[in-house]
Amino acid sequence: MMTPIERIEKYKSKKNHVYAVEFSSNGEKKRAVLKDFNSIESKQQEIFYLQLLRDHNIKVPKILDQHDQMILLEYLAGELLLERIINLEERQIDPELPMVKEVFNQLLSWLGQFYRITENVLEKKMIFGDVNFRNFIINDHLYGFDFEDCREGSPEEDGGAICAHLLTYYPEYTSWKQKACGVLQSIMIEDFHYEKNRLEKATNYYLDIIKERRSIFKKK
Repeated sequence: MMTPIERIEKYKSKKNHVYAVEFSSNGEKKRAVLKDFNSIESKQQEIFYLQLLRDHNIKVPKILDQHDQMILLEYLAGELLLERIINLEERQIDPELPMVKEVFNQLLSWLGQFYRITENVLEKKMIFGDVNFRNFIINDHLYGFDFEDCREGSPEEDGGAICAHLLTYYPEYTSWKQKACGVLQSIMIEDFHYEKNRLEKATNYYLDIIKERRSIFKKK
């Protein structure tokens, strides 16, 4: 049974209803995240990956409770990956500096763990699928969440989507973002062994998708 809760803030989500909530435990108020899914299938997939990754010591939020199409998740203090990137650009921190490279390495290391564990367990190459920077939180570690779009694929597909997101968060295509994207791609290729041509093809593919989506949105 879902713990009695009070909704205090709604988070941005295109697919589901997601809230910051408070609940009482042993007379003490605690904070959590309530995720109300659009389908049972999506909820079941989220639970599967959260439990699988947590069992293998990959940083994901803990499931506190569940009921019907809802999951109550551990609240993680920290910054969204998107907030961290915005902050670095606003401060004009050179993407070549370790402060920026460390963020990229944290993200790619987390994804590398995801790829290894899912392939070992499922015996097929899986990708995260939705690498929106709002699906990662950084504090002392990097945590990932939102596994509804996980599917078979290659790391370069996730990598291309990451680069496309980086370039197109507002303001789009700034000189900082373009340099940061170059640094990120170099790390992917040189340190994480992404295949260059496949990565560049995936980046262009996702840039076209984002451009088309925004064009449709503007017409409405």
